[in-house]
Amino acid sequence: MAKLIVVFGGVAAAFALALSAAPAKASLIAGGSCPGATQAFKQFGDARYYTFGTNGGVESGTTGWTVTGGASVVRGNESFYVHSSSDSKALSLSRGATALTPSMCMGTSSTVVRFFVEGNTSVRVDVVERNLLGLVVGILNATTVTGSSAWQPSPAVLNLDSLQGVLGVSSVQLRFTALDGTALVDDVYVDPWSSGN
Repeated sequence: MAKLIVVFGGVAAAFALALSAAPAKASLIAGGSCPGATQAFKQFGDARYYTFGTNGGVESGTTGWTVTGGASVVRGNESFYVHSSSDSKALSLSRGATALTPSMCMGTSSTVVRFFVEGNTSVRVDVVERNLLGLVVGILNATTVTGSSAWQPSPAVLNLDSLQGVLGVSSVQLRFTALDGTALVDDVYVDPWSSGN
């Protein structure tokens, strides 16, 4: 019985520590330490200020990403070279393949996400929410984007307000899934402050 109390006490202490640490982590979700922002989609009529996702152009391969089902990095870049004229890679998703981004800088109010897509297929975008222990506490279907034979920017994925409704969310990732064919995805950006258009 004493052993059970010690274990329970340890779990309670860990839970209390996690709760006390939540405010410090909240600023990360709110955008407190997001990298510099640019008007990356201004040429497409979008004046919002976006930050570039960690390895958002897969120029460092799949470092930080989790890929399954035949997702891979290929040569080639989205044709607008929004992030850098020297970029030379993109993410390829065969039918059913998934790619989970590194943790992204996201706000707790309306956050906007945009990326580039190519391929005559649909790509589902899910938001994966994790707690301080790294456990998944929610998966939200944000949108499904239909590509074409030429690179194009995705629509602005809006209304990720529900991030603030899940208690204990400390990190957020995006998961891309190719639904019915092969798609290319590149240059993932986020406006964590909902800077308006």
